[in-house]
Parts: sequence; structure tokens; C-alpha cells
Amino acid sequence: RQSVDFTQIAASALDALGPDDAPSDLALRLDYQIKHLLVDEFQDTSTHQYELVRRLTRGWEEHNHSNPAAPNTLFLVGDAMQSIYRFRGAQVDLFIRAQDAGFNGLIPEPAALSSNFRSRREIVEWVNSVFADTDARGRAQQRRVQASIAEPQQSSGGEVTILGFHGTEASTAECAAVVAQVQHWLSTSSTDSIAVLGRSRGHLRPIILALQSAGIRVGATDISAVLDSVAAVDMCNALRLLSDPTDIHAGLSVLRAPWCGIRLPELTAFTDWMERHEQCDLIEGLTHYLSTAECPTDVTQQASPVLGVLQYAIDTRYRRNTRVWLETLWQGLLGPMIYSAQSDQLAIAALIELIEASPDLIDSAESLEARLSSHRMSHSGDAQVDIMTMHKSKGLEFDRVILVQAARGTRTESRPLFAWGEVNSSSNYGFLIGCTKNEPEEAPGIGNWLHHRNKMLDLEESKRLLYVAATRAKRSLLITASFSTPTNDEVPKPAATSLLHQIWPAVVDQVHWQECVTPTSDDSPQSVVSPPQYRRVSRQGHHSVSPQCERSSIEVNGLGTESATESGLALRGTLIHKLFEFALRKSEIPRLTNNKKQIITKELLESGLSVESALKEVELIAATILRTADSEHAPWLFTDPDWIREPEFPIVEQIDGEPKTRVLDLVLRHVSKPEVYIVDFKTGQPASGESEQEFKDRMASLYWEQLESYRSLYERFRGVQAEVCLYLTHTQSLIRFER
Repeated sequence: RQSVDFTQIAASALDALGPDDAPSDLALRLDYQIKHLLVDEFQDTSTHQYELVRRLTRGWEEHNHSNPAAPNTLFLVGDAMQSIYRFRGAQVDLFIRAQDAGFNGLIPEPAALSSNFRSRREIVEWVNSVFADTDARGRAQQRRVQASIAEPQQSSGGEVTILGFHGTEASTAECAAVVAQVQHWLSTSSTDSIAVLGRSRGHLRPIILALQSAGIRVGATDISAVLDSVAAVDMCNALRLLSDPTDIHAGLSVLRAPWCGIRLPELTAFTDWMERHEQCDLIEGLTHYLSTAECPTDVTQQASPVLGVLQYAIDTRYRRNTRVWLETLWQGLLGPMIYSAQSDQLAIAALIELIEASPDLIDSAESLEARLSSHRMSHSGDAQVDIMTMHKSKGLEFDRVILVQAARGTRTESRPLFAWGEVNSSSNYGFLIGCTKNEPEEAPGIGNWLHHRNKMLDLEESKRLLYVAATRAKRSLLITASFSTPTNDEVPKPAATSLLHQIWPAVVDQVHWQECVTPTSDDSPQSVVSPPQYRRVSRQGHHSVSPQCERSSIEVNGLGTESATESGLALRGTLIHKLFEFALRKSEIPRLTNNKKQIITKELLESGLSVESALKEVELIAATILRTADSEHAPWLFTDPDWIREPEFPIVEQIDGEPKTRVLDLVLRHVSKPEVYIVDFKTGQPASGESEQEFKDRMASLYWEQLESYRSLYERFRGVQAEVCLYLTHTQSLIRFER
């Protein structure tokens, strides 16, 4: 695959330098070139990295002894209390070892920085008192410098608060307290930076929901996976079904999803019918089932439009570029209307981008779901609160910081068959491995020793992680924690693997306790975090697409003609429509680049036009695009940020019991006002001798009835009033029809 991981890179670097008794030519060359070596974040050094520094500094002691006026220098920067990447191979022991033993006889001279220019005095003093006895190496003594304030501009004004919640509603109360505190900070200062930090993504998700429910804009960094969104899961099921119509589980999930909403008894009846008629293809089976007397009327009404969407997607799979095909499918399934939350929109956008980069994922459900499960989304925009894991916050600072779920432990893993680990000494290091599965826990074996050592190192690192998170705060630090209610009158205690447990003796007397029980009266306040509300979507005047589209289309970004027999005039109109659609989807003024000209010319030639006729059509299309771009109506139609654009908007209507699809060129919806415009583009030209006004009157008379039918269909579908317009590209005229 022509790819390497970090471990292989580090190992290759060591191999390139060679061992001590046979240094490579590269090592000898670098020995003459490198005079000064600086390593930042040295507390997160792994064994490979440590050995790389050692090999690069071989012979430096002898050089410095012979050249005292021009010595080679090694400068290491780090803080043992910020070593939090053990899961990546970092070992804080190596930092201490470098302090004590140095490299190749070079003993570093310690230069301790004891001033803190970030946090207010109260926060620094709290950190000093709580973490004063922290031992970054384990049981051995460590020389850690306490943070102290160095005459800040504001010597006081900071605050540290710990809130403890216990009872049946402790978690809900913790979320509510976080929301209330954030709202208070936002009301007192709109410029203060606020961050909510958690140990893991799972600790942060309920807080995100609570903040979003309260209308607070959050910026989440690498928190949610794409498949955490129900919208993305439903879209994946639709793609699975399109890839394999015999995938019954995906098919039933599509029919059960909110865009169709068929109930479980009705799904059971359908699957029974499929089994009796020996049907394996769900799409084909559904097509036949909807035409039978056994199918309930409401199932027909709900499933017919969805079936049309799926059939249209199958027909156009290889005739449209991937992005447009996916977006058309999502819009046809009413996705944007049903899943309007920002997180769902981001998830679908990420899904489309991922598949656009690797279209083959559509035909590999397992690979697609694996990629989406590991793909993390970040969204900020104009966020009022930043939300991230504690590891992600390293190196950042915020005016106000909240550490949430501090009493919640990590998942307990089963005892492994083997335990292993690197063991460092003052002069060397080694690798130990031992069996633990069948050893009694108290047995003095290597496996048990390693197992308990790894647990101890994890607990010590969790305390350092809490230190890193707490020192992000400049003015305010709030720690919140939910506890299980003790069986007796004892003070609740945090989980043994929680962050708060590591400093519990030092802070237990600082906790402000709140008991939270389940409300019993009907007028009790509702939970801040409400469960998701599902609704059955009305299918009257359903917005969808189906194979019976009135107007064929081609793609401008990778054009694929759907009809190669159209006349030059009709094909010109189709091409202009698609250029408009391309610009509308990107919210930009339409333009005809050289690349698009080449694609259009190719399509015209393949339709049967001569070279001369094709070039003439390209000139006419270019002139139309240029006139439109210069039109006074172009900003409103294509770029005005106050309007949401839905190009190629399909709506299904039933005619004599058969679905018929109407495609609206453009639907414009105002972002904040109940204003909707349906715009139909017409590329016709005035007849010979016809004035501009006569042409406009003729076009209005010709298409008035069609636009009125569009208006009626759209209003039945969305339940809102809409205005209809005719846009004449030749004269750049916008005709609005009164009711």
C-alpha cells in the first residue's frame, strides 16, 4: 500500500544510523553536521525516540572535551507532569532518566521554570496544593516544580469550584448545572473563552446534547463519529439496499426510517408476503406488493414515493457524478427536512465527502461502515463553547474551563492472557512479557507484576491528565461529578479508575454536594436532555424523485448524457439547466470554464450535431451564461446568503394511480422568514419579429398553468405558501405570477 506507520519510521531512523559498534555513513556525516539538538515535549518521548537522541549524540562528550570553546549542545524541554500519551508509547521514566543520566556522558543542567503567567492566583495555588505530592515516576521520588504566580496583572479574581451530584438523577442534574454555568458566563461576558473538557468522547456527548438543547452553539473537536448520527445510519442503510436489493435487513430499515415510517406489523405482513411469493429482491418485491389488494392504503401512500426515489437512484447510479447522485438521493428521501440538526447535516456532509473520494465504498457496506465509525467530525463555526477531550486540550488555554464527569471511571477490561511492558533502568532498558490468565492475582509471577505495574502507571497518568486539564483555566475552573448513592450515610466516593479518585483526599472537603432524586409531581421541571422525538412524516404531495422524470439531465462536473438524441435546441436548454444547477449547489454565479466548454462540446457532438453546429451551440450557451451572470437577478438567484437554494427539486404526484414526477428548477426558501419562491428557467427565444414584451407575455401565458400546478404540489407537500416565477434567460426577465 506504499504506507508506513510512526513505529516503522522511528525504527527505520535507528537502522539508518546503525549500532554503536558499526555506525553508518549517514551517522558519521550527521555527526559532522549536527551541532545543536533541541527536543520539545520531551516528557512524551518513547523508547525509539529516546534511542534516536542517544545515537545522534554519540561522541559529543569527547568532542566537547576537545572543543570547550565550541561545544555541541543538547536542549531538552518538557514537564513530567504533562506526560499523558502512554497509549502512544510515551514513557515519563525516560524523561527522569535523561535528567539523571543524560546521554553518552552529557548530563543536562536543569533550568526549572517556576512562574505561571496563565492562571489567576487562586487557580495556581489550588493546583499547587492538590498536586503537590504527585509522583510522575511512580513510587520513586520526582523533582517536580510547583507552578507559582509571578506578579500577574490581576493577582486575584480566579475561582475553583467542585460540584458533586448524587441520587437517581445525578447525571441529568450535572448536565443542567453545566448548562446553567455556561449561560451565566455568557451573560456576564461575551468575550471570555469557555471550554468543556472530558476524559473521553463518551463523557462529553450528554453535555453536548444538553448545551445544544439550551440553544448554546458548541464547537466539538473530534468528538462524534459519523455513524453516531441516526441520519448517517439511515443513509447507509439506503446505500446498502441500492447496492444489494436482497439485503432484507437494510431494506426493512429503509422502510422503517422516518422518511417512510412503516410500522412493525405492516413490515411483518410485507415480509410474510415476500416469503410466500419467494421474492428475494426487496425493491422488486415492494413494487409488486404495492399493487396488490393485500397492501394497506397507508403503506402504499408512504412507500410509493420512497420506492420511486430508490428506483430513480438505481437508474442514474452510473450516469451522474457521485456527489450529485448522493445529494439527489438524500433530498429525495426528505433527509434535509427530517434531519435538520447541525450534527446530522455535518454527518451527511462527511459521508458524502468520504464516498465522493472513494466511490467503491458504496458497494462495500462493511468497509463503508468501518470508515464512518472511525471518522470523527469537528464543527465549530461561531461556537460559544469549545468541547474537546482533555488530551486534545493540551497546549491550549481558556478563560473558563469545566471538567465534566470527573467521578466516572473507565471501562474495566478483562484480564489479558499476557502482560508486557518496557522496563527502564539507569543504564539500559528491556522488554518483559509474562502470562497472567491462569495465575492467581496474589502469585509472585512476572505476569502479575507487569499487570499491576501497568494498572499503577495508568492511574498515575490519569492524575497527570487531570493536572493538564485543570491548568488550561485562566480565570475559572469548575469540576463537576456524578456519584452513585452510597448504601449508608457515608460520603459518596468516585470510581476507583476516575480522575477525581486520584486527588480525592485533597478535595473531598471542597465538594459542594447536591442530592438529585426523580421528580414525583407532574409539575416538576423536565430534564434538560430530552429523548429524541420521532415523528411520522406526512407523504401527501411527497417530495421525491422517480424514473418518470419529465426532463432528462446531464452532469457538468463529469457530464454523463442521459439522452443522446435530443435536438440541438433541447440539448442546449438541458445543458444550461445543468450549468445553473452546478452553480446553485455551490452558491456561486454561473460561469463557463474552458473545461466545461470542452465537456459540453463533446456532449453536443455525441448527440449527433456537426462540429460547426456544436461550436455554434457552445457560443450560444456561453452567451446565455454570461448574460445571466451580469443580470441584476443573479445575486438573488445564486448567491444571496439569506436564501436556501434547492435546485432540481422533484415532487411526485399521483395521476390515475401512477406516480408522476415533476422537477422544479429551483426552490428558494428564506432562512428566517416564511417566504418561498419556485423559479422555472426557460431558455426559449423570441420568434422572428416578436418584441420583448410580446415574448414575455407569450411565455407567461404558455407556462402559467404549469407553474400553478407546481405551486399547488409544493404547498401540499410542505404546508407553506409559495410564489412562482418564470426566469427567461434570453432577455434576463423575471416574471412573477400573482395568485
